[in-house]
Amino acid sequence: MDQEMIENFLGKYGQAISTGDTSAIARCWEVPSLVLSDQGERIAAVDVRWPAFDRAGVEKFSEHSYYILRLGDDGQPRIRAAITRA
Repeated sequence: MDQEMIENFLGKYGQAISTGDTSAIARCWEVPSLVLSDQGERIAAVDVRWPAFDRAGVEKFSEHSYYILRLGDDGQPRIRAAITRA
């Protein structure tokens, strides 16, 4: 997926939302999907790079993960959704 494809998709999705075209909106979603609502200060989106090192401390590879965190009722953050890419 390249940048142009993403921008075209978001443009079509934005247009569908703006005009209230529910059929076009539905075509933009894969099923099942996960929708999270922002609960003020309780939701955070974070992009993390996880490096992996050998015994000599040399970085061998890394992966990137994108997390949606939610602050629980006990005050502790927990992962709600994650996407990991190498």
